[in-house]
Amino acid sequence: MRAFSFVIIISLICSCKNENLSILLGEPTVFFSDSEFEKYEILKSEHIAVISDSLFRPSTILVIDDKYLVISDIAAKKALHLYDALNDNYIMNFGERGFGPGEIQVPWKLYQPESNTVGVYDIEQNKTLESDILSISLGMNDPKEIKLPAGVNSNGVTRIKERLFFFDSNNDDGRLFYYDMSEMRTQRIGTFPNFEKQYPQFSKSELREKIGFAKLVNRGSLFALSHYNVPLIQIYHADLDEWISIFGPDELPAQNLLGKTVFYGSVFISEKYIYKHTMEERIHSKIHQKPFIFSIIAVSYKKN
Repeated sequence: MRAFSFVIIISLICSCKNENLSILLGEPTVFFSDSEFEKYEILKSEHIAVISDSLFRPSTILVIDDKYLVISDIAAKKALHLYDALNDNYIMNFGERGFGPGEIQVPWKLYQPESNTVGVYDIEQNKTLESDILSISLGMNDPKEIKLPAGVNSNGVTRIKERLFFFDSNNDDGRLFYYDMSEMRTQRIGTFPNFEKQYPQFSKSELREKIGFAKLVNRGSLFALSHYNVPLIQIYHADLDEWISIFGPDELPAQNLLGKTVFYGSVFISEKYIYKHTMEERIHSKIHQKPFIFSIIAVSYKKN
């Protein structure tokens, strides 16, 4: 765990009274240190120990209501595991594999659409399945299936009420999209990041794919989009319909390194902070023994 460095804290104010969102860049602050990562509890369940390595996926583990863990598995008979983390109790393996109704082929993204519910985005079938935790525990899982609009190529999906939010790398008319299930229409939100001047050698479609590759998370109406290939975080407040883009602290990668250098591999929204996991490459540095330096940047936000 020594790979983690100190946290830089950036203040973000989201005011319901003032329609304009503002960023206050504070002094670098030690929020927590890598020594604190030594204080952890090992989950000893034998079922957890034998879960296949599926960590290369964008989202392979999800905490539901601060109690349950849902973990995807690339090799088990069924696609997902349900685990009671508070009581260190493995519950069951669930999620039938296949291409039929209610079946999962590639569990690419996990999300929580509402309390006591887990959602899984199947990137192969371009659909989501949502299940009630209690029903899963009782062996009565009957997932609700939602199909994304035809032609959508998405890396991230989440749902708020009747709106299914998603990316679409085939469409740069907006940055984020949602499908309104009650009105049966698709709406675009925001502006796709434009780096055409910085990378003129790439075609528009190539650049759209490289720049658009990101992770999508939300906590209620607050969304965070962390980009893998450029040092960019976008934050969207759905209630205010306002965007903020945070660029840096690294510079844009050189043209020959675009798509080969990972910047923000993950993002998480808690009650008070947005955590951004960044990976800085130090391959050519003789000072650092490890090729990568991992950092977590905390962005604080407040709703008035």
